[in-house]
Amino acid sequence: MVFDNSWILIAFVAGVIIGLIGVFIMKSQLKSVRFQAAAHHYEKKDTFVLTEQRDVYLYSTVTKIPKPKNNSKK
Repeated sequence: MVFDNSWILIAFVAGVIIGLIGVFIMKSQLKSVRFQAAAHHYEKKDTFVLTEQRDVYLYSTVTKIPKPKNNSKK
């Protein structure tokens, strides 16, 4: 049995259309979250208290390798 190449194209397009329908259905169900420019809508007032302001860096290792000098002149 010989398959025509048009069936491959039709199957591919049908798969893309079915996939897009599924994606759009899932996207339409995501209505609970909207873009907010700032986070003040999500914050509860007076729930975060910063008592100390310093950074502590642990396990810092610095390795220095000298750059070789090229003394050859052309």
